[in-house]
Amino acid sequence: MSEPSTVFPQEDWEADGTHRIPFVAYTSDELYKREPERFFYEGHWCYVGLEAEIPNPGDYKRTVVGERSVVMVRDADGAINVVENVCAHRGMRFCRERHGNRKHFVCPDHQWTYALGGELKGVPMRRGGVVFASFDQEVASFEEFLGADTDDCVYRLQPRENRERGFPLATLAFTSKGMLKDRVYGITETLFQDLYRQWHIVGAPVIRGVDAGRIRCEANHAVFRTKLSDASSVFNLGRYLDWVVKTPAGLKFASRECIYDCEMIPNSIIYPV
Repeated sequence: MSEPSTVFPQEDWEADGTHRIPFVAYTSDELYKREPERFFYEGHWCYVGLEAEIPNPGDYKRTVVGERSVVMVRDADGAINVVENVCAHRGMRFCRERHGNRKHFVCPDHQWTYALGGELKGVPMRRGGVVFASFDQEVASFEEFLGADTDDCVYRLQPRENRERGFPLATLAFTSKGMLKDRVYGITETLFQDLYRQWHIVGAPVIRGVDAGRIRCEANHAVFRTKLSDASSVFNLGRYLDWVVKTPAGLKFASRECIYDCEMIPNSIIYPV
């Protein structure tokens, strides 16, 4: 029978004094959870910064109180506000920079906008969903247009590092046409996104091989995003690894892997690239 470890003894306080502190005071999760409440959140005024750090309207400084991220900001009237750096939508931190100047704060997740006093100022597209259009009068419906896949098709959006290391984790993963159709419904009917245009550039596909009637091909891609109120940006770069099969209805995708090179991607990536 093994003896209890004495490397990190979990002893109690020996007396009322503080000359000898038991190791449990440094390792207990229960004590750790109580400390921020007593030291920062209840019955205390906490130092955040100096007025001189934000001299102009719109100036802000991001800092922390305990474990909570806060933003000290001077509004248009010159008043100083301290707001918790948490979006009311899904808890995302809407301010990422340490300091700067803003007219308002926009959450990078789904673009909810906050005034410099912390009030919710706007929710993008709250009156409707995403709109798609085509110049072709005879084009199939949008749902049918996405039917260029087999019923048991596979789509994966995965970072290059994960693929090269053999890790299965993917940013998006669909294993049937039905799952892709569910995503179409989610995009067109339920999700709220800031207005933007997305430009999708695909290089000439290269056939890498044919196996039992399945065509393996590859193509590079680049996606750019533009907004009227912001600078254009590169949204996604990478390559497609496709398996294409011949069916009575024509060539269809059996699988598509979108392997992107970026180490970080926006949280707002909500649909297949």
